[in-house]
Amino acid sequence: MVSCRDCDPQGFTLVEVLVAVVVLVLLASGVGALTTLAARGIIRARLATVAVLLAHDRLEQLRALPWGLGSAAAPVDSVDLVTDLSGPDPGPGGSGLSPSPAGVLDGNTPGFVDYLDHTGRWLASGPSPPAAARFIRRWAVDRPPAFPNLVVLRVRVIDTHHELLVVDLATMKARTTG
Repeated sequence: MVSCRDCDPQGFTLVEVLVAVVVLVLLASGVGALTTLAARGIIRARLATVAVLLAHDRLEQLRALPWGLGSAAAPVDSVDLVTDLSGPDPGPGGSGLSPSPAGVLDGNTPGFVDYLDHTGRWLASGPSPPAAARFIRRWAVDRPPAFPNLVVLRVRVIDTHHELLVVDLATMKARTTG
């Protein structure tokens, strides 16, 4: 049997240092992977927030359009059927709260779609997105036949890179008097 007096104490120190270095390398690589994973999560969360805000903003723009019955003093209906929301700013030449064609949420229908970058800045509208587009925003206006004084507004935001789930928001707006 070998006694401790025959062992070289420097050999143990070298092994201990090597084990410590291996442990530190493993910890450092784990921290690096966690940092990368956290950074990706933060970027995705920011993009998801932008997508929800884009859908919400368009829904609010649609809700702000007039949809009224008039009043006893002014019996003419007050309904916006001409505002174009597909540009950078609302303007004339659109369909307002007119019922949208079937399938507008599933395809790029001019007048019911616009394209935005990763920050939510408007880029274009029309049948196809520009190369810099990160989000496709589509909207639909439906009037249920059973409820003529009600309009259903739906907005869909799609990530062109397919890294996020599709955002769908909807609301209803009832006609009001005067």
